[in-house]
Amino acid sequence: MRLRTLLALIALVVVGAFRHAACGGDDESAETTTPAPAGDTGGMEDPAADIDVMSPAANLRVTLDTLLGEHAALAMAATQKGFSGDEDFETIAAALDENSVELSEAIGSVYGDEAAETFLDGENMWRDHIGFFVDYTVGLATEDKAAQDRAVDNLTAYITTFSGFLAEAPPAFRRTPSRSPSPST
Repeated sequence: MRLRTLLALIALVVVGAFRHAACGGDDESAETTTPAPAGDTGGMEDPAADIDVMSPAANLRVTLDTLLGEHAALAMAATQKGFSGDEDFETIAAALDENSVELSEAIGSVYGDEAAETFLDGENMWRDHIGFFVDYTVGLATEDKAAQDRAVDNLTAYITTFSGFLAEAPPAFRRTPSRSPSPST
């Protein structure tokens, strides 16, 4: 039961942090508007005309939703196969890693190559959390309580590190179509 609780907590943190980052976070320069009451177009012919559904943030959100759904399914399959020692564990683990690379590429498409690399291979980041789940699974399979506890501690550190990375993307990683880099002087 402890594994399910931990998985649910990590899933909530990751999805929330991804959505926060993909939607622009707390960007103070973003314009905000108050929606008009139902039926009131505020003098505009089409109140939805100003919504940019093709923005990098919107595209990233859709891509991340798809890839994270795939990641969850692959991670569950890998955990089950790893626990039971199935022969095709390596195949599912390779598919899980390919999904991780695709997630990093999605991050990089908006936030740049450095963010993609940090996301994928930074300390206590994406690939590390997968290893921590492997450690936990091995601890369960071998009934090694100390290994399970170490894995939980590592996963807790991952939650903190990874959430911080997404919630506080450095300004160098923030790029939106409305902003262009300042010309060099």
